[in-house]
Amino acid sequence: SLSLSLKKNVIFKRRSLLFIFLILQLIILKSTSSIQGLMIFLGSSVVVLYIYLKFLPKFKKLKLPYLIMSIILLIFTSLALFNIGPLRKLVYQDTIIFRTDYWHAGFKMTIAKPIFGVGIDSYGDWYRTFRGFISATRTDPNRTANTAHNIFLDISSGGGIPLIIAYLVMLSIAIVLSLKYLKNSRNYDPVFTSFFASWIGYQLQSFISINQVGVGVWGWILTGLLVGYCRMKLDATNSSASLTSGALQDSKKNDRTSRKRTPKQQLLNPGVAVIGFAFMVGGFLLSLPPMVADLKFRAAMNKGDLNSMISASQSIGATAWHITQVVEVASKSNYLPQAIQMDQELIKRFPRDFYGWRVAASLNGIPSDLQAKARIKILELDPDNPNLDEFKK
Repeated sequence: SLSLSLKKNVIFKRRSLLFIFLILQLIILKSTSSIQGLMIFLGSSVVVLYIYLKFLPKFKKLKLPYLIMSIILLIFTSLALFNIGPLRKLVYQDTIIFRTDYWHAGFKMTIAKPIFGVGIDSYGDWYRTFRGFISATRTDPNRTANTAHNIFLDISSGGGIPLIIAYLVMLSIAIVLSLKYLKNSRNYDPVFTSFFASWIGYQLQSFISINQVGVGVWGWILTGLLVGYCRMKLDATNSSASLTSGALQDSKKNDRTSRKRTPKQQLLNPGVAVIGFAFMVGGFLLSLPPMVADLKFRAAMNKGDLNSMISASQSIGATAWHITQVVEVASKSNYLPQAIQMDQELIKRFPRDFYGWRVAASLNGIPSDLQAKARIKILELDPDNPNLDEFKK
C-alpha cells in the first residue's frame, strides 16, 4: 500500500484510498499485539522510502544520510532483541530468550550432522538431545520445540549444509537480479518496490520465526515474483537497447535502408509448462495421504471412537502426533491393552519419540525388558534433563 501510494501521477482518490487501507492494516496489526508484524512493516517501509528517494533528484543528497540512519536503526533493533540498547523496551520480549535456546539447538544439529541433517521436520525429535543444560534448566525441562524459530536453521538442521547452501543460492539469485534491475531503472517502479520490500520483510521475519505454512508460502511466492519480474524487465531493457543499437548502425550505412526491428515475442516454453504441471500433480499426490489421514483422525476424535482413532493413526501419512493422541486417550480411559499396543507401535515407527519411551517406562503392563530399554533410551534422548534422576537408578 505504501509503495503504490508513492507512485507518480496517482489520482488523489486512489492515493487516499491506499492510505486509508494502510491505516486499517496497521490498526489490525496493533490489535494482534504482534511485535514481529510491526517490526516487519517498519523494516519494509525503510526499504520502500529508500528506493523512492533514489529517484527523486531534489532529495539525492539525503540518500547517504538516510542509509546511515537505517543501518544504525537496524543495529539498535538487533541489539534490542537481546535486551540491549535504547529500543529494548519497545522490542524485547521474554520469549526471545527462549528462541535463543531453539537457535542454539538448531546450530548444534547442523554441526553434528552437516551432510544430511537430522531429517526434514525432525527438529522436534532431536531437540532434547541437542538443547544443552542451560536450555533444559532455564524454565521447565518439559519446554520443548519442534522448530528452530529460524528458517535458515530449520533448513540447515533438517537437511544439512548442502540444503542451506542451495537455499542461499536461490535467495542470492533474487537479490542479485533485484539490485541489477534497481541499478538500471530510471524511474520509480511501485510494483517492483512492493515485491522487493515485502521480500526483505519476509527475510527479516525468517530470522526469528517459524516456517509455518501460512507464512512460509509467501517466501516462495515473493521470491518467484521478484525473480520473474526482474528478469522480464531486464530482458525488455536489453531488447530495447539492442533495437536502439541496431537502428544507429543501420543509419550509418548509406547503402541500406534502415530496417525496423521488433523484439521476438517471448512465450512460455511448452516443455517448461508440462514439467511444471507434472510437479504440481506430483506434489498434490504426495500431500494427499497425510491430509486424508489427518481428516480421518479428526473425524474419529470428534466421534470419540477409540477404534476409529486407532485405524486412522495406522493410515498411510499418519504421524507420531496421531499415535500419541491415541496412546494418551487410551491410557486415560483405562484401555490399557490398546494403550500398550499403540505405544509399542509408536516407538517402533518413531524411535526418537520421547513421549513413547516415557510411557513405555511407566505404563503398567509393559514388558519388563521393554521398560528397562525405555529407561536407557530416555536418558539417551534427553541427557541434560535434571528431572530424570529416577531413570538413572
